[in-house]
Amino acid sequence: MSSTVFVNGVTLTDAEWFNDVNDPTYDEVANVKNSDYGAVGDGVTDDTVAIAAALAANKNVHFPPGTYSATVSVIRANTTISFGGDVILKGRAADTEVLSIVGVNNCVIHGGVQLDMSAMANAGTVFGFRAIGGFGHRVSDIKVINEGSSQFGLRLEAGVYTTTFENV
Repeated sequence: MSSTVFVNGVTLTDAEWFNDVNDPTYDEVANVKNSDYGAVGDGVTDDTVAIAAALAANKNVHFPPGTYSATVSVIRANTTISFGGDVILKGRAADTEVLSIVGVNNCVIHGGVQLDMSAMANAGTVFGFRAIGGFGHRVSDIKVINEGSSQFGLRLEAGVYTTTFENV
């Protein structure tokens, strides 16, 4: 079994248990592919509802490698989302953003994710990452790919304060 390494401050923790997506023993970090949520991550299945359920029920959510067709909105304060390496969030045709933080504080998004805007055919303006209000966010290792003519990779709207970006 492969292992996942988490960095907590300066302590490295080898966590082989995290790769078993159906192990109910470790509930402090929710895996979106766990049977409780059911995200598929095949790039075809709409994973929006499964991901929203994981985010609504947990403050710490992990995405293992895969391509998730979804809009992901963080609407709970103090949420941490970690991406396990080869993760792509693929916006759907009617979406206006792929990943957003909406009106909450102290969210952490890290671990490496590509935000794919290629399927987004919305007639209006669309975004890869969008933050609306809130403060204290830390966002790292996000790459926006396949932007179109009325698409923007990153947008910070009114009321976003003390937010740190790294490798974006």
